[in-house]
Amino acid sequence: MKNRMKEAENLKGDWIEKDLFIRYNMDPKIWKAAQRNHFPYNVSLELIVGVPLFFPIIYLITNLALFEKNYEYLKTILQTLGVSIVAYYISDQLINAFKDTLAKKGLFGRDLNKAGI
Repeated sequence: MKNRMKEAENLKGDWIEKDLFIRYNMDPKIWKAAQRNHFPYNVSLELIVGVPLFFPIIYLITNLALFEKNYEYLKTILQTLGVSIVAYYISDQLINAFKDTLAKKGLFGRDLNKAGI
């Protein structure tokens, strides 16, 4: 552990790379290679989820409003859709707000809930 801390001082790169080296003896090259900055990993979540849902929802809304004239069911669908969009936006903003705070404390990555060293 102490040897890795001494070696980490000589590493060039950000503090995440150094911390991963100290905790898990992870080579910074492996960390950089694991960063998914190319297609399809750089496509936004809104695009991945939104496009497949957009057309069926538009079809459902127009079908209920224009052809079936079932306004109670349409109202329920629109309320559910509205609450879902607001909940998604709030959770997305909370993740971004807490991400930096947790990273400053050294809590990041998939081992977030493990005690560590």
